[in-house]
Amino acid sequence: VLLSVLAGCGATNLQSATIARVGNTNITEAQFMTNLERVAQRINDFLAQSGSPDAENQVRQIIFDNILKEEVGLNEARTQGYGITTEEIEYFESTIDASITGGREVATFAQRDMWAKNNDQIPAESFTDYQAVVRRQMALDNYAQHVFDTDVAPLAVYRQIVIPLDSDPNASKIQADDLVRQIRTGANFADLAQQFSVDASAAKGGAVGPIDVRSLSPELSTIVQTLSLNTISDPIALTEGWTIIEVRGRRPYDPKSGKAAFAAWGDLIQTPEGDAYINQKIAEYKAEGELQYYIDPVTIPLPASIKQP
Repeated sequence: VLLSVLAGCGATNLQSATIARVGNTNITEAQFMTNLERVAQRINDFLAQSGSPDAENQVRQIIFDNILKEEVGLNEARTQGYGITTEEIEYFESTIDASITGGREVATFAQRDMWAKNNDQIPAESFTDYQAVVRRQMALDNYAQHVFDTDVAPLAVYRQIVIPLDSDPNASKIQADDLVRQIRTGANFADLAQQFSVDASAAKGGAVGPIDVRSLSPELSTIVQTLSLNTISDPIALTEGWTIIEVRGRRPYDPKSGKAAFAAWGDLIQTPEGDAYINQKIAEYKAEGELQYYIDPVTIPLPASIKQP
């Protein structure tokens, strides 16, 4: 129950007293306090319902253990080459832009900052702060997928304009070619999609996704996975009609098989085998001198946002 109450804690690196050190990374008191404050309401609810005289120490230990597991996971991801790729960062940014602008355009820095400040899941003062937390989580997810041979869905965000193959195919092709010329010389893709596309995505400026590309036709799936990002394709003859594609973001696909799939780091560490694996890594780090403890986390005072009974 306590794990479910406190699940989802992120972490930040701030300069303050060091509680422990994992590899070359310090777990600081400020980082610990930030994690406590991020879930203060859930902690308060737990403390009010617990009735255990040791509840506060349990809270401290759980939060610290979550940070420690994350730092070990991140260190493993870095040393084993399972960090974040440029393509994954572009995919992440494209999905944010899609949620901000409805897929019509790339969001401005001001729009991204405002979106981050109003995001309920990850409190942040700017998009840069939000991005740091999410990139950390992406690296952990990559490592979790590697550990358990996860079959990761190939996702993409793209825009399309579909011109129907009417009674005169040549006329349809001429129209599609003209639209490509207009877009490549500065015309607004979304406006043209709304005006000319017969696809259901037209109302959103042609925006599609994030979508599992395996759900697309084989021809469209290949195009979406191979077309260079932010490039306007030539008209493509598909069953639906002459189609113009612009891929805005793509998550790489690394299919594996034979083991249970975990959607994310959080899912992994809440399974017995996943938690046992990470705890074994922690033991190895400690035995090899890669993990050093300096301050007992249960001795650190709780922040004012947590109301002690």
